[in-house]
Amino acid sequence: IEKRELEIFSRIRQAVKIPIAVKLHPFYTNMMRVAVAFDNAGADALVLFNRLFQPDLSIEKGEERMRLVLSDATDASIPLRWTALLHGRLKSDIVSATGIMTGRDAIKMIMSGATAVQVVSTLYKHDVTQIGEMLAEITTWMKGKGLGRLDDFRGRASKKNVKDPWAFERAQYL
Repeated sequence: IEKRELEIFSRIRQAVKIPIAVKLHPFYTNMMRVAVAFDNAGADALVLFNRLFQPDLSIEKGEERMRLVLSDATDASIPLRWTALLHGRLKSDIVSATGIMTGRDAIKMIMSGATAVQVVSTLYKHDVTQIGEMLAEITTWMKGKGLGRLDDFRGRASKKNVKDPWAFERAQYL
């Protein structure tokens, strides 16, 4: 599956000149190897992660049904972990997605190494004005810390910059 995805990406990369972001899922056998492979193949950005729709069953009708389950802040731990592990190892930008509901959540992702964040569920839950609230929260936090640019704290809490670099790798007994 991974080989096939990389082959498809390579064909697309050869066919177009525009930047390409690859939205990955967290269920690869070796996430690090897959991320590095897409990076080496010319991905301009890796988006961590696609939230996959999960099946459900109706026990009354005995058939499948699709449910839209929006993410919440508890879903951010997997992209946070992989953002921190991949920061500084790739040429590609890292875009963190899933579970980013507030400005504080976005700050965590940037601190772990994200170039950008994607937000969707928080907009469904609150509306588009949530973007302004998130930006205000980020701006207030940055001013309080004396930071003028995102690059002033981007990656500060990534694997390569934390006191215990094994903290991100101990998850799930890696």
